Amino acid sequence: MVLAFYGYTTIDPISKYNVFRVVNLINLVEVNGIYKTHMNLNIMGNMQNVLQLSLFFAIILLVLLGLANIWIFTKRKDLGLTESRLLKKLRNITILKPRIFTKIFWCELYKLMVINKVWMILLLFTIFQIYSLSHVNKNISFSENMYRNYMKTFSGELTAEKEKRITEEQERFEKASLAIANIEEKVQKGEISREEAVQYKEPYQEVLNTEDIFLRIMKQYEHIKENPKAEFVYDTGYKQLLRMNKNAFLESDIYLIVMAEIVFSAIFVMEYKNGMNKILNTTPKGKDITTKAKIGVCFITSMIIFAISIIPEIIEIGQIYGFDNITASITSIPNFSNLYSGISIVGFIILNYLTRFVMFISIVLFILWISLKLKNTTYTILVASSILLIPMLSAQIGIKFLNVLSINKILNLSKIILMDGKLKWLYIIIPIMVRYL
Repeated sequence: MVLAFYGYTTIDPISKYNVFRVVNLINLVEVNGIYKTHMNLNIMGNMQNVLQLSLFFAIILLVLLGLANIWIFTKRKDLGLTESRLLKKLRNITILKPRIFTKIFWCELYKLMVINKVWMILLLFTIFQIYSLSHVNKNISFSENMYRNYMKTFSGELTAEKEKRITEEQERFEKASLAIANIEEKVQKGEISREEAVQYKEPYQEVLNTEDIFLRIMKQYEHIKENPKAEFVYDTGYKQLLRMNKNAFLESDIYLIVMAEIVFSAIFVMEYKNGMNKILNTTPKGKDITTKAKIGVCFITSMIIFAISIIPEIIEIGQIYGFDNITASITSIPNFSNLYSGISIVGFIILNYLTRFVMFISIVLFILWISLKLKNTTYTILVASSILLIPMLSAQIGIKFLNVLSINKILNLSKIILMDGKLKWLYIIIPIMVRYL
């Protein structure tokens, strides 16, 4: 796998060795690269399309691995798991050795992190998040860049100087529009030809190219005039961070749910597998104290998962858009003009993430409740996925009526605030009901 990654990252796509870059496991994982490439490779005098060659390699690899599995299953009599030398050495490390704990909390934490290998899952999730962040496209469109430059100029409170400049810009666009209208009128009268009109219009068209961008400034200006506490804010990044744009950070919601299912589905099932629940039930405080300890461990682990999930998206927004005038009132963003003006943008972002964490804890408790009822890890994951993941994914492929049941709405305070009043109360009540299951 290391050699495959090294070859994929070091071989030049236009070199004669590119075939080893195409016939590569990493190339099959990076599916987007295959579909974006329009290239043929010369293999023994025959031109082969990269997409077709990749699919052929994938089929051959699938067949070979399938046959290898069948051969191993039929030939090997002892299919028990063997421990590698590396794992044996790792077990000699003091941290990974079985320990005797005097506190139930630390015992439950050890069982979850070490016995259930959750520390490895958290490590892999962290590496995946770092990799995803390093491969984010940080480029923005020309129009967005122009809007950002405008907003850097106007950022802050509305002043007489800013108002004067907005008026001047507005007059400049109006003059350009009027000049084009006059040129078109001359064409209609036959005073100039159509070719001459195109030439005369060019400088005015260049001015009007940024008019749509300036209209976004005008909307903010009109909003500030109606809301005295509001200020000019470059709001694109904030709208993305607060999930106001469609499908903004949807993958983050999916990661949270998948991680919760993987990590917490087995925490109550463990005692039922080895019969320990029967012993705990016979002790005066065994069941209650153990349950509280497990929930405490889940809470701490949830905090770690949540932090790994949100930190990359905050860094991403900071790198691409920045945090312009973050101390301004939340009413500076027109969508939240009805909120209390004393709340700053940074305050609302913190409130949004606190709400998101509370909702995530509710989801974790729901998964724990399912695992306690079903007493089976696999069934817990299947049922939880059917309730939490399938409606969310189905809504994205066009099954709109399932969008009402999509759990990503309760994870995002902004969506709850901006949605219809009747549905708003539904999404607030659901987590409260889960708390008392």
